[in-house]
Amino acid sequence: SVSDDGVLNVWGLDVVRCLRSLDCQGVVTALDANFTHSVAITGSANSQIKLWDYERVQESVLAVGRTPSCRGITAVRMDFDSHLALSGSSSGWLNVWDLRAGLGEGRP
Repeated sequence: SVSDDGVLNVWGLDVVRCLRSLDCQGVVTALDANFTHSVAITGSANSQIKLWDYERVQESVLAVGRTPSCRGITAVRMDFDSHLALSGSSSGWLNVWDLRAGLGEGRP
């Protein structure tokens, strides 16, 4: 889970408690997770998109992007097997990101 406190919490559903907390350093407005690979992607109000390895409790594995077309991230979705992610922003842009390279291309 994420909230405006800037923390990504990983919950154990079998034990009903928070297992890990990671500091995202900003208001997080979007989240997607791949439980098979233990990674999550977050989007934030300050236009940052970050990929996290929450099993190893590593902070941002890859700061994917921050561009003017990404003002105020409102949605993120990743396909970890193809190494691609999508982000939507309040400015009306949809960006496609290469998770390996950290590069993106977008259109309004």
